[in-house]
Amino acid sequence: MSAFGNSGGTPAGQAKRQIRPQRAAELVAADIRGRILSGELDEGLPTEMVLLDEFSVSRPTLREALRILETEGLVRTRRGKQGGAVVSRPTVDTAAYHLGLVLQSVSVDLNDLAKARHLLEPLCVSLAAQRPDREVLAAELEALVDESEELIGDGAAFTASLLRFHEALVKACRNETLQILVGTVERVWDSQERAWAQEASERGDYPDK
Repeated sequence: MSAFGNSGGTPAGQAKRQIRPQRAAELVAADIRGRILSGELDEGLPTEMVLLDEFSVSRPTLREALRILETEGLVRTRRGKQGGAVVSRPTVDTAAYHLGLVLQSVSVDLNDLAKARHLLEPLCVSLAAQRPDREVLAAELEALVDESEELIGDGAAFTASLLRFHEALVKACRNETLQILVGTVERVWDSQERAWAQEASERGDYPDK
């Protein structure tokens, strides 16, 4: 008798489970997804007839695969004579959109978001300060500060200029992972701050100089 209490290798009293193989639609979606992310499919997908022939699947299976990719934001359907499935590669903006939805779903407030931003951004600054061309970078950032000062009095424009400064800080780190991670948080914050600045300016209660 085995250590599990039976000869089949399954713990005593536990029924065997059947593992369902991946559906054909999921396999097709995985193949197309990989080609989109690698850049092989950079603009549009082949026609439906070409894909049906390539994967040897039914039309409903192919369309289900495309729906999976559309849900992931990797494919969108374009209507009209020039219609068809169009590739939409993920960007920081699309990541920010989904992060915003997640934060909203768990009721994260702006103070929480601001704290995360203030903790993450200095990591980018630290790496930027180690660049051999940091003096040139500092001059570029000072120019952005000067630009902001010239816009004092125009709330929405001043805020937009400040956000460009913070975006430049993130890009200056030259670490792709941090640029995407912190850049995504920055995008979510930016959308909120731009909306606030516009509303405050229209109400006439944007903070004075």
